[in-house]
Amino acid sequence: MKVLFIGGTGVISSACSELALKRGIELYLLNRGQSIRHPAASGKANPKVLRGDIRQRESVQAALGT
Repeated sequence: MKVLFIGGTGVISSACSELALKRGIELYLLNRGQSIRHPAASGKANPKVLRGDIRQRESVQAALGT
């Protein structure tokens, strides 16, 4: 299953991201890339980080390739 989180690197959302990875979810994080906190990798699983600002439509479209 593929899941997209907006953000995903905050205090609460990084815990959610880590849990999703542990459960085998193919995780994508859409964020501005300004946080130094990243979810811990679970084995070989890592989130795919997409750089974009949800408040800027063109930025999101470029990040998602649409």
